[in-house]
Amino acid sequence: MCGMYNYILMSLGFMALGLLVTLVCHIFKAKALTAMVQGTMLDATQAWFPFANNYLLGALCEQSEIRRTGKTWKYSILLPALDLVLFFGGISPFLSPSYFWDLMKGTMYPAFYLETLLGFLFWLAMLVVLFKLFRDYSPGDEVFYTILSGLFGLLAQSLLLYSLRKQTPVSAQEPSPPEGEIGVPEKTGPEL
Repeated sequence: MCGMYNYILMSLGFMALGLLVTLVCHIFKAKALTAMVQGTMLDATQAWFPFANNYLLGALCEQSEIRRTGKTWKYSILLPALDLVLFFGGISPFLSPSYFWDLMKGTMYPAFYLETLLGFLFWLAMLVVLFKLFRDYSPGDEVFYTILSGLFGLLAQSLLLYSLRKQTPVSAQEPSPPEGEIGVPEKTGPEL
């Protein structure tokens, strides 16, 4: 009987630690997004709300892509939509009283496979958005940062975004005028 209580206390301790790490990561991500949207038309307060911060992340990616290429996907809709579906889809099995008993017997429901597929799609969409943001905020490091974000999830994502929060994106920088325009000297060769 004592072993069961220790197991329950240890499980609660791990859950509390996981919740604390998630909260700290959320704060770092929110501070990073708040700093990154300064000077844009986006509302910085959305960074502090769990599903709205993914909207903000997608909107930042859209702005970056529009400035760089002139076209983009609707990441500001895709990320929060997948996040909401995964959140509410992940809760729905727990509403069934027989879910845990069936899980202990090894029974898997089709919803489990759909949830896994949607989770993979969300992970993939998040990596695409992060790659495009990292390419804009830290050119040359985008592949490494994206791999870290894919392997370590929210922890790496929030810390990397926080480290890039004060940088000016490449897409927002003024392009240098071409050579030969007024005020820009033309390059000349050595005089003979």
